[in-house]
Amino acid sequence: MDKRLQIQVDNKKVVKNSEGVDVEVLFSMTLPYGVPFALAAEALSELMAEFERMSIEAEAVKKAQESKAEEAKV
Repeated sequence: MDKRLQIQVDNKKVVKNSEGVDVEVLFSMTLPYGVPFALAAEALSELMAEFERMSIEAEAVKKAQESKAEEAKV
């Protein structure tokens, strides 16, 4: 069996589902126990940069789809 110690950081958010009902969403990050916090902050910074890149790409795709839908209506 693989055993290891870890630190888990959780953040809960409440969002509305498609039916308008509040749903709790849990975001969680685990770190190896004893990891230097500077290293964890560096890793988190890299993850944030990747999330931002993916968000920008998703927004561009959404705008392109909306533009195509508008053109199809005309």
